[in-house]
Order: sequence, then C-alpha cells, then structure tokens
Amino acid sequence: MGRSITPLTDQLAQAGMPVTEGDGEPTLEMPWFVRTLPAFSGWLAAVFLMGFIALGAAFVIESSVTRRGPPRPTDLRAPSGARSP
Repeated sequence: MGRSITPLTDQLAQAGMPVTEGDGEPTLEMPWFVRTLPAFSGWLAAVFLMGFIALGAAFVIESSVTRRGPPRPTDLRAPSGARSP
C-alpha cells in the first residue's frame, strides 16, 4: 500500500512526457446557463409565493367576518317566518 508513483513519473519523463505536480483536481467552472436557471427559478418561486400571500391577505381583509366583527345575539335568532322546534 505504500507504493510510490516516483517510478511511474521517471518512466514517463524518459518517454518524453513531463509530469508536473498540480493541485490534483481540475477547477470546474459552471456554464452561465447552469448558474442562471436556479437564480431565475428562485425569483419566480418568490414571486408566486408573494402572490399567494397577497391573495390570502386580500381574502382575509375583504371577508365579511373581519368587516362585521363577531356575531351579535340578534343575528343568531331564527328568521321571523321559521318555526322553532
């Protein structure tokens, strides 16, 4: 397990293929469209979320329960033409 790669580098150098020691991993650069797609998707999701929150808030603001307040005892009586059990 303790093998060295020095003999390999020596053989490659003798064959005319110089071996340089670098960082070991190449740098990977993402294309512009790979970076743009998640950014655009995030903005679109945020717009939809804000729209749904605005629709919910508009529904709550315009509902009759919030406009009138809690029911009064006179509102709970049966209509005048209905028979009581």
